[in-house]
Amino acid sequence: MGWSRTEKLTLLGVVVAGISAYAAVLSIPERPQPAAPGDRRRDSVAAAPGPAHDTTVVAQRLREEQSAAERRRADQQRLLEMHEERVILRRERIYALARKLTTSTGGQYFSLSFSNGCTEDISFALAYLDLDGEWVTTGWWNVRPGTNSGLVAMTQNRIGFYYARSRSREWAGTDPARSLRRNIPKHRFTSLATEPNPYPKITSTWFRRFDIRGDVGEVPIKVTCG
Repeated sequence: MGWSRTEKLTLLGVVVAGISAYAAVLSIPERPQPAAPGDRRRDSVAAAPGPAHDTTVVAQRLREEQSAAERRRADQQRLLEMHEERVILRRERIYALARKLTTSTGGQYFSLSFSNGCTEDISFALAYLDLDGEWVTTGWWNVRPGTNSGLVAMTQNRIGFYYARSRSREWAGTDPARSLRRNIPKHRFTSLATEPNPYPKITSTWFRRFDIRGDVGEVPIKVTCG
């Protein structure tokens, strides 16, 4: 049986509509899929820094910190050397002043020393007003049992402070009204009250007061264990 003209037109419309729908589907752009973790095939996803990058950054930071620490140590060493030079010059000036204060009957000042009355070695530090009117803190003098250190300092002031320690005990200030607080290192030192302390690894310590009575001359600062 043959197709009527109406049927033919209807069928043609259906075919045209189907072709148009198929073409529309083909023209839709593909929706981008999210990249899976670690998927480096998608150029649009920025790669996160890897372990090699992190190691480089850490190494660079370590080098910078080491360089800064070395500069600080070098600066501190230069300050310490300059300080030691000033101490030597000051010591020479103090000896010159002592010679001027010395008469035929002796020096017109007190000569301070340390005396160990214990049965073990004692290390001493001293804070005193020197002949030039400057408060000085200095140490250490290691004194064996039953001996004297010899001349440590010269002063015209009748008040001074000391700190001492042995293997088993220490002699420090306990009464704030009769004590002086000073920052001291573990090794040999001389510091001035009017200058910043240039020594590393300092410890805040209370010094014990002593009073000088009598005439000028030798004044041993004696420590006993009784």
